[in-house]
Amino acid sequence: MNTFVRRAMVAGATVAMSAGMMLPHMVGAAPSTISDSELFQGKTVAEVSGALGQSDQSLTVTVAKMIRQFLGLLGILAVIIVIIGGFEWMTAGGSPDGVDKAKKRILQGVIGMAIVLSAFAIAQFVIGSLVASTT
Repeated sequence: MNTFVRRAMVAGATVAMSAGMMLPHMVGAAPSTISDSELFQGKTVAEVSGALGQSDQSLTVTVAKMIRQFLGLLGILAVIIVIIGGFEWMTAGGSPDGVDKAKKRILQGVIGMAIVLSAFAIAQFVIGSLVASTT
């Protein structure tokens, strides 16, 4: 496909999208004036959000919980790496190469745990500061 056809297609798509967004304003469409009770069939917004399973937590609390879950998963992964390293050391059979490989894996797991713990501490500090400054 040559560049002229490609540019014409992009221009046509841009015009079509712009016209689609501007069409309600061009015909004078008024914004919706439906009240909450009409929209939710007599129920309040809190009742509807509760029925849908939405929480009333703030965004910072939700993000903090997600970060804690993710860092917990990474911590579990680091512990598994240390356990695998210990298993490799025990099954090395005295081989210097096997023992060195196992020691490296255990060291990598310990470094991973240190990184996860420091990330957790930093995240707790930052989120705590955000919550304190916004409330």
